[in-house]
Amino acid sequence: MQATGFQNASDARPYRAISDSDRTHVFTLSGVWELPIFRGRRFGGWQVNGTAIRQSGTPLGFGNALFIGNVGDIVLPKDQRSPDRWFNTDAGFNKISAQQLANNIQTFRFG
Repeated sequence: MQATGFQNASDARPYRAISDSDRTHVFTLSGVWELPIFRGRRFGGWQVNGTAIRQSGTPLGFGNALFIGNVGDIVLPKDQRSPDRWFNTDAGFNKISAQQLANNIQTFRFG
């Protein structure tokens, strides 16, 4: 968690949000195999080692988006989901900056 910014210019305290560097799921696997050849030689034994790391991505942030739709429309059916489109971004997010409110008080968290 981090509290490094204000959600709105009129807020008295920084808001608490999930850190940008948060990785909720991290799996690390490493191993060393000592080769059964070259033992007792001048340069010693040989080894092979490897490391594999798998981790989840960064937290999802909405930024300064104006949402005027139905929250229930955000979820896409499972057969329409893909890595490039996991939820419905056209469900009511107004992303045109010229149509944003002058004093848009945010209620969504950034991350």
